[in-house]
Amino acid sequence: MTAALDLSRADVGLALLAAIAVQGALVGALRLGAAARSVPLAAAEPAPLAISVVPELIEAPLLKLGGRRDPTRLPDLAAVPRP
Repeated sequence: MTAALDLSRADVGLALLAAIAVQGALVGALRLGAAARSVPLAAAEPAPLAISVVPELIEAPLLKLGGRRDPTRLPDLAAVPRP
């Protein structure tokens, strides 16, 4: 446990100086990157796009009154016999 405490003041100072230098370099790199990206771009408004919504009616009854269940057909979207 005493091996961790065998650091001289010079070692601690050198480690502190290296950490400050690395952090300063990273902050400088971030500022340079932000300065390069801060060029204002032309604000392009999206052109309006006209669409049409066409409702599609499903001619299935809302409630089924009785009848046998057929596991091969979907109950809500079953084909309605046309008269």
